[in-house]
Amino acid sequence: MKKLFVAFFLYLLLPNIAMSTHMDKVLFLEIVKTGDIREKNFLRLYLKGILHGIEASNMTLIKDGNRPLFCNPQDIPLTIDWLIDNLLAYFARYPLIPDSISIPVVASYTMKDKFPCAKVIGQ
Repeated sequence: MKKLFVAFFLYLLLPNIAMSTHMDKVLFLEIVKTGDIREKNFLRLYLKGILHGIEASNMTLIKDGNRPLFCNPQDIPLTIDWLIDNLLAYFARYPLIPDSISIPVVASYTMKDKFPCAKVIGQ
């Protein structure tokens, strides 16, 4: 009886579980250009998570003695608006980026391009 109850409970919940997918170039550009306020707020929240994740990954690389993905700028605050502007500029600079590429991947390359670290001889 207990298994039946659990199965029925899961059956009721399944239609309400959102399928998570990555945000790709097409969706990003669509929301930036024509999204309503709700979509733009979602985009800002999504990008905030990406920005924090990239910064956390970078700090972990440094902590573990590895080469960082990017060198933190001292004079530029990394904000969501900054990330949106720079993602748009990156897409304009590299128009052959596939439409299906994930925004976190492009964001990490954007950070790496924008704030490169000095190369150490021998690495």
